[in-house]
Amino acid sequence: MSNEPTVGTTTASTRTARQPRSPGKSVPENEMQKNNEAQNMRHKDSPPPEEIRHAAYLRWIAAGSPECDGVEFWLAAESDLAQAATTSKSNFS
Repeated sequence: MSNEPTVGTTTASTRTARQPRSPGKSVPENEMQKNNEAQNMRHKDSPPPEEIRHAAYLRWIAAGSPECDGVEFWLAAESDLAQAATTSKSNFS
């Protein structure tokens, strides 16, 4: 007989040591730093949310204020603003 547990069974030796965090526990410092670095990298060249929000709103109004979640307007505005920022940077180089 094998020492490996059968499928569907859990023994003390097969449980993972990693437990989900309870809501009251704080995030470890190194994990918080990784999250901040990832957010900074992701949004480094992205326009500020206020600009995206305003441009998306103008697109939504121009489209007749349809009932939707607005994601398509947000993404289009974000893309246009990022492209405009890239174009203006390349013009100054």
